[in-house]
Amino acid sequence: MNVGIVHVGVFKPGELIKRKASDEPRARSLSMILGEDNDNYTLYNLTVKDTKTVAKCVVESLYSKIQEVD
Repeated sequence: MNVGIVHVGVFKPGELIKRKASDEPRARSLSMILGEDNDNYTLYNLTVKDTKTVAKCVVESLYSKIQEVD
């Protein structure tokens, strides 16, 4: 029997995310999740206007969700 593990993403398509802050204050990259598959997210970087496919483990460790404001 072949059993696969499906990784459920922390982020959902349409969500805005930003790079987590480092020690020094500076501008942080803003991105939008365009899509996901089992291993990767497709991100649109709003700062440089570019689309990239990035591993979920990388995105989930380096980015945080932008809180929605009502």
